[in-house]
Amino acid sequence: MEKKNLAGALIASLSLPLMLATFSVPLANAAGVSSSVATVDNCKWVMANIPGSFAMTSSGDAKYDGDALTVSASLLGPTLGLSGSTSTVATSAESSTECSFYNRVLNASLSATLDTVSFVASYEKADGTTESDIAMNFSLEAGLPLVITPDISACTVPSGWTSSTISFTASSSEQLIAFTSSTDGYDAGDAPRCDPPGTIEVQIPQRTSVPEGAGSDYSFTGPTITFSSTPSNNYDYVAGTE
Repeated sequence: MEKKNLAGALIASLSLPLMLATFSVPLANAAGVSSSVATVDNCKWVMANIPGSFAMTSSGDAKYDGDALTVSASLLGPTLGLSGSTSTVATSAESSTECSFYNRVLNASLSATLDTVSFVASYEKADGTTESDIAMNFSLEAGLPLVITPDISACTVPSGWTSSTISFTASSSEQLIAFTSSTDGYDAGDAPRCDPPGTIEVQIPQRTSVPEGAGSDYSFTGPTITFSSTPSNNYDYVAGTE
């Protein structure tokens, strides 16, 4: 905990007027008054543990055969938490430090923004080179969304968290989780924190044409998901690792 000392002093004096001069004589029994108190760290909402990527795969390594195939990945991060220290939220729920909002309580939310709706297909040729297959490209649309489903059941202070399943069909920003019940201060280890597990998934759509690279491994390069947190005036970003 960072401590800041507050001090003040009061000194009494007596002025005695003379004919040609004025001067002060301190009283023999005068006493200075001071105090020293520790201050609590400011509560900060912190976003941490940002995934570098989501590598979606089919269940049981199922192969694409022309029918729609769902691919998914685990939602491991990001984390949204509260602490007096920006370096502790990424570690664990118990690592949050004592803090106070100083009578200006702020709630927070975590949102995801999709920059595009396109998935670009390519396959690996026998010689190890990569070739694009435009016919296998697809885009998100109604009935073919990118779905992010968070699970807040393990979040600390569970009664304060809300979540939403996001179904992206266009480039947009959607709220994923939010904490709506902040109090003015928290003891060490007691602050709200959520790094919701869950899933992110999409369907490779049905096709009636044979892929150019049938029998090869295909890759689909999709959108970039950007995570952001509010309130922006009380937010510190701690970078995660891929």
